[in-house]
Amino acid sequence: MSEASGDRFIIGREAPADVIVPSPLASRQHAELTVTEGCATIHDLQSANGTFVNGQRVDQVQLVEGDTIHFADAPYVFSGGRLHEASSSEGQAAQSETASGSRWQRPTSWVVTSIVLCAATIVAVVVFTNVGSGSLGGPSLFDRPAGVEDFVGKVQQSVVTVHCISDGQTATGSGFALADGTETGSARTVITNHHVIADCAHGGGALSVDGDGFTSDAAVEADDSDSDLASLRIDHSIPSLPRATKPEVGMWVAAFGSPHGIAGTVTFGTASNVLAESQLVMTDAAINHGNSGGPLVNAAGEVLGINTFRIDEASTVGFAVSWPTLCAQVISCTPGEKW
Repeated sequence: MSEASGDRFIIGREAPADVIVPSPLASRQHAELTVTEGCATIHDLQSANGTFVNGQRVDQVQLVEGDTIHFADAPYVFSGGRLHEASSSEGQAAQSETASGSRWQRPTSWVVTSIVLCAATIVAVVVFTNVGSGSLGGPSLFDRPAGVEDFVGKVQQSVVTVHCISDGQTATGSGFALADGTETGSARTVITNHHVIADCAHGGGALSVDGDGFTSDAAVEADDSDSDLASLRIDHSIPSLPRATKPEVGMWVAAFGSPHGIAGTVTFGTASNVLAESQLVMTDAAINHGNSGGPLVNAAGEVLGINTFRIDEASTVGFAVSWPTLCAQVISCTPGEKW
């Protein structure tokens, strides 16, 4: 851990933070560590992707020797009154210990708003609004839709693969067109994740998208690194997907995108949990590298979220950030609801 004057240390993605967290998912000012004689306290600074101690998301808590702390996906160990960067294998080991109950003994009065354990690479960031049952799925949002082949084909028309070429390297992710409200239509704005296009923002490289029978150049319209969201302008119009209401635990969901660059991929699962305080939704639909930016939809084909990162290589747990964050930071949406 970097030295700083006094007993307060700011942890964040970039200077002037005292401890630089090497992850694009960390906020610029992510958390604060206060160290006094015999006492150390970690305080989350309203970060976008959370601070986690031994697998539990926290706002503020006192640390003890050996605690594992994750700033978004970056693992650290608290030892000797200092933060020490941990390897991914150490983070995964801490996750296993937490799951087995051998380490986690914190009081239940902690403010816990989600359960993200370590080494994040891809998760589902979820967007919400006031839409009814929709037209693509069956009558129940808890059931697999009738005619899954037709359901998948309709949603896939709105999904693209995003390519960012910078300094001879290509980053690949996913994206989709999102309707401004409940009605679908054609759109040239594509929603994706900031980390997919980060190297190509501000003229840093060449952006393009591959869609259903077309390829188009793309330009960044707006992006926000803290919320890991971005919008692109493309030359080709594609059908837009309607937004969904707040999901309920057990609802059927599908994750669309281009994992490992393989376009046209879809996996199925459920909304495993709905964490209203953090405006997060957890899903067990399999999400892999390259799904970033693709839509998570319900049985009616309505967008629940944006696939962003998974907890770790062995996990199928994903989470979501509410659509008001997307609308406040990246695009203009109506109506401006919260849930």
